[in-house]
Amino acid sequence: MASGILEGQLSGVGASEAVTLGPKTPFNLSLSGVDGTYVIERSFDEGATWMVVGTATKDYEGVGYEPEAKTLYHIKCTSYTSGPMTFRIGTRMS
Repeated sequence: MASGILEGQLSGVGASEAVTLGPKTPFNLSLSGVDGTYVIERSFDEGATWMVVGTATKDYEGVGYEPEAKTLYHIKCTSYTSGPMTFRIGTRMS
């Protein structure tokens, strides 16, 4: 589990590792090479339960804000077509 920055690739159905965000944390979200369906999920209970924040079926660039402490985020592929999807969730912690 990373703290502050999570980046990598998904090349099939499954989920990335998680990153811890919050409290009061603005963050960037970048998805490229999207060819399938990906969901952005967060958890308030250390990963026992995940809730969908958003869905992507094409490349995406955006900014989010997490008001709560110790909230986990990850990217999950629910439908895969082809190629790797590159992702990055990041925040400057200083």
